Amino acid sequence: MDDVNGSDKPIDPFEAAKRRAAEERAAKRLKQVRAAIEVRDVQRFRPDWSQEQAAAFLHRYATVIAAAMLKAGSDVVRRLAEDA
Repeated sequence: MDDVNGSDKPIDPFEAAKRRAAEERAAKRLKQVRAAIEVRDVQRFRPDWSQEQAAAFLHRYATVIAAAMLKAGSDVVRRLAEDA
């Protein structure tokens, strides 16, 4: 099965940890959390699609995906804040 990088190569745990740490530092510095869905994420669900097909899918459904991400993120923030 393909990893998040869209290849059969195993995820390098050290590289993943470095990337995660960099993202956490950026989130702390910016005082916000950002999420993104990329072409490679779409291709994990549809490995038969080309980059162009996956990009067209993202373009077509960008508003729907963004609204769902905001709703899900808001729900998580609310639940975590209530439990804090």
